[in-house]
Amino acid sequence: MTNNYNNLEQEKKLFKDNIEFLISSGDIENSKKLIKEYEAIEKYDVDILSMKAVIFIIENKLDDAEYLLLKGIKLDPENKDVLFNLAYIYETKGEIQKAINFYWLVYKMIDDFNQRNEIRNTLLRLKTIVNTSEKKFIILSSCPWGGVLQRPHQIARALSKLGYVVEYVQPTIQVTSSDAAVGIEERMELSRNHASAIELINIHTPVLVNDNYILNNYKEIVQELIDTSDEEVIILCYLPSQVNIINQLTGDFRVVYECVDDHSDLEYSYWSNKHDREYESLLLSRADIVTTTSSALYLLKGMYKDNVYLLNNAVNIEDFSGNRSDGIPEDLANIPGPKVCYVGVVDRWFDEDLFYRLVRNNKDKSFVVIGPVKDGILSIKENNLFILGVKEHSELTTYLRVMDVGIIPFKDDVDIVVNCDPIKMYEYVKSGLPVVATNIPELIVDLDFVKVSNGIEEFNQLLNEAVKIKVDLQEQNKFIKENTWELRCKCLLDILDGKKEKYTKEKVVPLLRKKWWEFISNGKNPLLESLYSLTFAETDIKKYFDLAKVAYNCLKVPFTTNNFIYSSVLNNHIIECAETILNDVNLQNVERAEILFLLDNKEVELLKVRLLHIAKQYIRVKELITAYITDSDQYYLYSLGNYCFDIGFYDQAVNAYEMLSTSGEGLLLKSPYFNKNMCDMLIENGKIIESRKYKEEENAVIKKYISIANSQIKQRCRFSVVIPTRNSHNVLKYTLKTCLDQKFEDYEIIISDNSSNNLTMELIEEFSDPRIKYYRTERELAMTENFNFAISKAEGEYILVLGSDDGLLLHALNTLDNILYTLDTKILHWNPVFYAWPDVKLKGLENCLYIPKTTVGKINQGVFNYSELIDNISNFEVPYNVMPMLYCNAVVHRDLVFQLKKLTGNVFNGLSPDVYSGFALACTQEKYVSIDIPITIGGSSGKSNGIANSNPNQDTESKEIQEDYLKLNNVVKMDRFKVIPDVPNVAVAVAESLFTIKELLEPYSRNFSLNRKKMIQICAEGLDNADIEFPIYTQRIYESLEDDPVLLEWFVKNYINNFDYSKNKQASKGYQKGFTATGDLLLDLSDFNISDVYGAAEIYRRVTGW
Repeated sequence: MTNNYNNLEQEKKLFKDNIEFLISSGDIENSKKLIKEYEAIEKYDVDILSMKAVIFIIENKLDDAEYLLLKGIKLDPENKDVLFNLAYIYETKGEIQKAINFYWLVYKMIDDFNQRNEIRNTLLRLKTIVNTSEKKFIILSSCPWGGVLQRPHQIARALSKLGYVVEYVQPTIQVTSSDAAVGIEERMELSRNHASAIELINIHTPVLVNDNYILNNYKEIVQELIDTSDEEVIILCYLPSQVNIINQLTGDFRVVYECVDDHSDLEYSYWSNKHDREYESLLLSRADIVTTTSSALYLLKGMYKDNVYLLNNAVNIEDFSGNRSDGIPEDLANIPGPKVCYVGVVDRWFDEDLFYRLVRNNKDKSFVVIGPVKDGILSIKENNLFILGVKEHSELTTYLRVMDVGIIPFKDDVDIVVNCDPIKMYEYVKSGLPVVATNIPELIVDLDFVKVSNGIEEFNQLLNEAVKIKVDLQEQNKFIKENTWELRCKCLLDILDGKKEKYTKEKVVPLLRKKWWEFISNGKNPLLESLYSLTFAETDIKKYFDLAKVAYNCLKVPFTTNNFIYSSVLNNHIIECAETILNDVNLQNVERAEILFLLDNKEVELLKVRLLHIAKQYIRVKELITAYITDSDQYYLYSLGNYCFDIGFYDQAVNAYEMLSTSGEGLLLKSPYFNKNMCDMLIENGKIIESRKYKEEENAVIKKYISIANSQIKQRCRFSVVIPTRNSHNVLKYTLKTCLDQKFEDYEIIISDNSSNNLTMELIEEFSDPRIKYYRTERELAMTENFNFAISKAEGEYILVLGSDDGLLLHALNTLDNILYTLDTKILHWNPVFYAWPDVKLKGLENCLYIPKTTVGKINQGVFNYSELIDNISNFEVPYNVMPMLYCNAVVHRDLVFQLKKLTGNVFNGLSPDVYSGFALACTQEKYVSIDIPITIGGSSGKSNGIANSNPNQDTESKEIQEDYLKLNNVVKMDRFKVIPDVPNVAVAVAESLFTIKELLEPYSRNFSLNRKKMIQICAEGLDNADIEFPIYTQRIYESLEDDPVLLEWFVKNYINNFDYSKNKQASKGYQKGFTATGDLLLDLSDFNISDVYGAAEIYRRVTGW
């Protein structure tokens, strides 16, 4: 086999030698014939491509030759003949800089002295024409290399086409190692194993070992690239935080900061954080050159700087070539025209409301979305809406060339959009599509087929016009020629080489003014007028203020507000500005109160600083702080604390505030922002209880200045503890004791007695406590009915539902009050302590208390997204009780509770009210807050409905509970879904609740999807063939699958015909008392002579201190 391969290679070499001889002899026709014969055997051969290119050069077809050689680089980026021939072509075409770059690449590769000398002389000769230096570009990218291309990828590709070697450093990846202390050499070797090359782009991958930040090698990779370079090194960075890497590097290099986003808009630029506000300030000072992608960023970042340049986004022509007749992708084949497309990420800045109105107003058009869609967005289906998902960049041209219009429906009232320059616009235009967008300033271009709109009506009108537009090819080609990535890189190279004249503010700003004024003159556009005013910020501050104020008065969005504030500060109109913005709806209460507080105390200088905070002018804030006389100055400490808080440096903020507190100055300690920031930082450190005094002071000042009047509002109690009960007086007694033994007064206990006897009523009479409000149902209700009856009686601001055998921990209500006072949340979740009553039907767990590892004196909180959690529950990857429910593990604001009632007529629905409530809350909220200390005890007793229904045949009491449950459900005809088997398993409760939600809360629940196969698997494997009803349960599972033949066949094969799956379940062996490996604690309360949930609550307090 090896000999055959060697013979073939020898024959190919002889063949190529013959072709080369014919070309050198001038016999072009015969060389072409041999090439054709060779390509019939070997289609892709870099040597043949190079020889074909030489023929084209001889025939003076230089563009064709260049095309072939660029293909050759993709096959072999180190082929010296390909690189040399490209250099020769560029020299011949007069593209001297490109020629120098490619000759230089060849020069570094060859060893032959004569060849090196010849190329060296060529380089010296060319450098007399173009005075430049060889350059290596190191790109510190914000995104990994992949099929979806963003600006860093496009800049890298364009530079490589110009003949520059590009070192593309990806974001760090995590790797694992058995060695706890991996040395730098091992880390570098791990990175080399992940390295790759595409054309002239070398892709480097820093590693983070074992999730240990110290064990990463990002800096070492970049430093090695600098140290081994023979060229001038240019570092391009894209993230503010990369200044920390740059400041650690040594050697000669220049830094270009490519500013592509507004990193101060943390709500929408969620990849940024508070630290980036400071890091960007440092990076703007450190960078030799700053490039911005939009005019807004250019004017904002370039204020009082002469090294900031406007380099918009662009398009790569080769990526979007092709004709409509070239074929249609399979997933577009059945979508009728005309087709309106959106290509890109669908995220928070996507105007979902406007988009759906367009879809519904234009049923004669198909709307096609290509790209990743954030969970919870575009979840409502429409007949003319088609979401195709993510496509590789190389695939986009096949989709765009068969579209009719490209749209960009962004929210034009958010800063990140005002500051953006969508790459998709250039790609739409190159694909021959008319473009309609919302009011995005950067899309105001001199093209008849690119239009921006103000509102849904105008967007709709422009869309209907766009469908009929035929794009002017001459206008299109002219625009594209002026907006290629290669041209952008040539501009950057000009700037690097000192040829800056045409890129200066003196040249660029007047052009922006002229373009925008022409547009403004044709119609009102306050957003653009505000941006227009910014062009006068450095040359005519009075005009800047006058124009910015007019724009602000017409349109109050964050950009116009911030611009008006900054223009006011420059003109020293501090008080006028403060009084003007007080009624701005975008202002938070704490901001409004702070302004009024400073006005009231005539603190004009501090007011100026606060206005700059609101305007996100952090560089100017920093300048004012450094101007204070001494570091101990109270104004300095106060301003420094506020600044450090806003940039996320909390330790420094706390230090400044503590020095202020000990300085004896009492006035500034009353400031709303001082108290808000102290409260927030204590919460961040888990000191939620301690934060309350600052929250109270903040609220008091806000109330004083904003007059938040509560006198006319009916004062509700803080909490309603709701307990639906049935025939459980013996355990309810102790549950009530936990509820009454609270160091808190402002609450009520709702008892909904659904019993068949009077024992519960007699128990309540014994307690005779005014906090207990007793209600007896008029008839015996199904469990879900009783839950609804009980909650309808609740008057509290927050509602917590318990079962008859559950309990409150003794710190519960006081702790909840403190947490809810300081945290802005309507759902607060925790994991309950577990207690098994002595009569529980769980063998081996009788009278056991399970206490999770608890931190004393500290409460940590986190904000979680519902969408991922619901997916995990629906796939049975986590138990249902990890989601917040209106039952034992969460407290919920009454507004949400009765929002559920408004949506469906009831708060609870279905057969399992607790599980249903968890899914229902997920339909109304995107996020929830969870804390790491328990508030309740989740009890399980012999009266537990859930346990009885999960194993009804284990004893008489469980069977009676199940029969009672079914009897009451039958009265109100609460039937199961046919596709859910009626078997005793908690997976059935999850499935039934999910199906109920999808039936009652469409479209909120459209993204909810049950893993039915996993449900059936859990149900089947939960059966016990020793159970008398085992055959019945198996038959029920079988019958539930009759609608799905594939799933039915799988069930028969794996369960009906498999007799081993249902072997007798072994009895539980019990659990080992004491501490677990994770720090949890299991106690047998019999050792303490305790046998009820109140005793369990007392033990929890003694053990943990809570």
